[in-house]
Amino acid sequence: MSEIKWKLEEIQYSEIKQNKDNPKIKDEDGMNRLKKSLNRFGVVFDGIVNKDYALIDGHSRADLLSEKKDSGMFFVPSRQLTESEYKEMNAIYDYAKAGDIDFDVINEVLDEEQLEFWDIGEYDNNEIELPKKEKERIDSVFKQKIKKGDLIRFEKNNQIIGELFCEDLTNDVFLKYLMSKYEYGFCFADPPYDLEFTFSVSKINGHTFYMSSEKKIIDMVNVNMDYFSRFFSVDFRQAHLISNNTPLIRVDIIAEFRNGANKFINLKDAFSTLIECAKIHKDNEYKHNQIKKIELPYAFISHYTDENDIVLDLFSGAGTTAMAAYQLNRRFVSVECSEEHCVTIIDRLLQYDNSISVTIEEQSHE
Repeated sequence: MSEIKWKLEEIQYSEIKQNKDNPKIKDEDGMNRLKKSLNRFGVVFDGIVNKDYALIDGHSRADLLSEKKDSGMFFVPSRQLTESEYKEMNAIYDYAKAGDIDFDVINEVLDEEQLEFWDIGEYDNNEIELPKKEKERIDSVFKQKIKKGDLIRFEKNNQIIGELFCEDLTNDVFLKYLMSKYEYGFCFADPPYDLEFTFSVSKINGHTFYMSSEKKIIDMVNVNMDYFSRFFSVDFRQAHLISNNTPLIRVDIIAEFRNGANKFINLKDAFSTLIECAKIHKDNEYKHNQIKKIELPYAFISHYTDENDIVLDLFSGAGTTAMAAYQLNRRFVSVECSEEHCVTIIDRLLQYDNSISVTIEEQSHE
């Protein structure tokens, strides 16, 4: 079989043959983006065809452009492709294109007006916002002593915006009380690396996300197999040494569990099961070794909750999930066993918004 060479030819649209076996699924959003592109930039070439003018690539372009002009520029092979070659090229041409879209690059290259025009990222029709930048942390603004068993309540404009329990989640009595206190629509749990902790997600009327090591994830899935939905991978962008006896670790795993209806909201921002989110160095301003970047819980809360939903934040740590919930106008219920870290959470919220009021009361769950 002779080598195939390609050349650009002008062909009448009336001669182009559509391919009924085209594997590419057309969608309205994609067609609208293509129409915008053609109107904005024109077109360099209309598509790729076989020697007999049967389409290989450019089906959507052909549909749109044939309404505007009589002919187009197509790449044509030097010989007729065999039936096998034609079907193979048609089937894998789009699939074989190298790489996915890096939306971080797009957001850096395009300005706000361009991003809004193309419905990309945080500037799409749903007006997705990124987490607001927090002020640099200063010395504690909260001087009152916190102790185990305290409930810290946060209010603004006489409305409760969140609660923080200084409690130990391994206390079964408290855990039972917590799960029955409210109807939660969302839960994010990120237990300490050295803590063996699982719980039933049956009391969460929505989605639960459990972030931990592989073994603990497996234990959690075994406890909640009937509710398991999928895994997410969080890419740190840089590998970390945990032990000289193991490979470098570059990803964390998050297991998703769902009880009841699927509440996922498609915000058209390329949110996927692979999330790039660098770790915060342990020498951070909050003095917490397990602190997450706010972008991580912010993304999950954005896609799986509505405003005023209650976000259950287990193992709150430095309060990153609570902060994300507050920024997104969700009410948070957080649990943290360290008195010091509870003060950090209070400081963080007050320094972000000093109009928040704080009250403390002792709790008994017996």
